[in-house]
Amino acid sequence: MKLIHSAVQLSALVLAIGASFAATDAQAVTLARSTFTNPVGVCQGALPNYEGAIKKRPLALENVGTGDAFITCSYATQGGPGVTSVTVEFTNGNDAVRLLKCTGVSGYAGNPQTEYVLKQSIIQPGGAMASLVWNAADFQGAPSVFPSVNFSISCNLEPNMQINRTRIDFLEDVGA
Repeated sequence: MKLIHSAVQLSALVLAIGASFAATDAQAVTLARSTFTNPVGVCQGALPNYEGAIKKRPLALENVGTGDAFITCSYATQGGPGVTSVTVEFTNGNDAVRLLKCTGVSGYAGNPQTEYVLKQSIIQPGGAMASLVWNAADFQGAPSVFPSVNFSISCNLEPNMQINRTRIDFLEDVGA
């Protein structure tokens, strides 16, 4: 008799625990998250002739040549509706103002919905930093185009300019 009473109490306890988990799962929580990457892990010279001018350091990718060098960066994203923006930070090591030009590409080769969005920023001299940010409002096909599971940029780095850091902001469902 005592054994049956204990089994009934154990069953009630298991049901109560199960019900509390079911109630918890019904209240999902979404958190804003960011992933930062140093550019040497995601960027390279766009053509072999640019590679000789690109210095890849742990904290930056810099054009140490005497002419412009194009770089391409491709980012690992979680894709889908979770990505909210992509930010890229640059520095100007020159003694004069420079114009930074980058094109954000949301999509992939052969996809007719791939979109290209040019961004520009004036960067002050002497190590001043500037950021370029792409988000859904920049893309005509949003939200079906941005965020894509594939996002890349192509930038023209003038001499003594460097890319310092990249950031992906996204929303993540972490449960309750």
